[in-house]
Amino acid sequence: MFCLALVCLELGEENCELGKEKGLVEIDMEELELLIAKKKSGQVFTHEDTETLAKIIADDGSKNQTLVEFLETLNVKNFCVSEAVDLSFAIARSGKMLEVSKKIGDCVAKDNAGYVGDCVSLVVMSVLASLGVKTLKVANTKYSSFGGTISKLKMFDGFDADVGEKKFIQIAEEIGCSILENNGQIAPADRELLMIMKKFAVPSIPMLAVSFLSKKIALGASIVIFDVKCGEGGLVKSTDDAYKLGKFLVEASKKAGLLPACVVSAMSQPTSASIGGIHEIKEVIRSLTSGDAYFSSDMMSIAKEIVEVALILSGKAKGRSDAGEMFDGAVLSGSALSKFKQIVLAFGGTFESVNTKVSVLEGIATSFIEADEDGFLADINAPALCKSYLTLAGDGDKDFDKNAGIVMLVREGTRVKQGDKIARVHYSFDNQNFPLALPEIRSSICVKAQKPRREKLLVKVFV
Repeated sequence: MFCLALVCLELGEENCELGKEKGLVEIDMEELELLIAKKKSGQVFTHEDTETLAKIIADDGSKNQTLVEFLETLNVKNFCVSEAVDLSFAIARSGKMLEVSKKIGDCVAKDNAGYVGDCVSLVVMSVLASLGVKTLKVANTKYSSFGGTISKLKMFDGFDADVGEKKFIQIAEEIGCSILENNGQIAPADRELLMIMKKFAVPSIPMLAVSFLSKKIALGASIVIFDVKCGEGGLVKSTDDAYKLGKFLVEASKKAGLLPACVVSAMSQPTSASIGGIHEIKEVIRSLTSGDAYFSSDMMSIAKEIVEVALILSGKAKGRSDAGEMFDGAVLSGSALSKFKQIVLAFGGTFESVNTKVSVLEGIATSFIEADEDGFLADINAPALCKSYLTLAGDGDKDFDKNAGIVMLVREGTRVKQGDKIARVHYSFDNQNFPLALPEIRSSICVKAQKPRREKLLVKVFV
């Protein structure tokens, strides 16, 4: 085969067999070229074609530049919903098929297409579980974007979601919510797909949909909610692309036999006020505490929308009004916070490791970012702020500062005066990255004389 010839050229004929022994992957370039030619001629892939494509993706596909370039060309005009569903099933079957809903009844799975300062999933899972709606979450760690659900929950000492299938399902049944750290057991071919998509200059909507859907199919959830963000902090930047992705996801999910919805929201600034594990967790705890001002935050507004949709789809609520009252009741009664604590404890976490003032404040320095002029907070550049947090926190397990965090004290559009504190920066006393991070944080936050036009937070819901 063509790819084998390339391997032989690199290793030398006498070492070709050695290359095989070392596990160098053999990708059938002839099959890939046939698929590419078929697409160029406007043909629709058959079931067998998508099986072949999934196999090529799984076989170390992220190192195949021809494959990367081909997948990047696929869009809603040349790759239809049926093809995406077939490819999703093929990728799902590359690992375990858990079929959780068949074993314990209807379950909701929520997926997130945004990556900066977003704790919505933690609120949604806690509220739904407290209302008797089983919720599931499969989270990649190695290839996921910064600040995923698992990395936040690991702020609790001892938390470990790297559990087997039996325990994952048992916790879902007993607690009403379960989380699985995906280390390759669920849709392993998707890990290659995620690596491939990181190389795209422009996101491929069908490939994004396949990545999301394949894990939901493998998981076996019966109800799926997609939380799609658009803007600076989203995977898709434009509202139009977010609409296309939302519509595509819902249509594909229905064809796959699932009950779906997609909530599209703006992410021009971090959804949560905090960036940084401990501080994001503490914001969730405050938000789930009755009477707190965070109850009216962007994070809680989006969480409430998603919960309302999930309650209606699951049959727990008759309509919007009923679902909204159920959300408010779960938060105000403290039952959602209690459920959040149960989830942490179920996975071995020590809740007090984050919840006590001593553990957070001991050994932490605090600095403030102040407004440099009178005006309005015109822009919080979400990706830039995220990058500055990574500079502050450090890279790697050894140097990582668990106490590092940036907390926005005001939101975009707020009037400020020169010298007003607009952000709070936390870091450990021995953190040597603070001088490097400080100018990055400052440049991520812009004050201008003219009040900015505030984008609508909740953009659209597809069902």
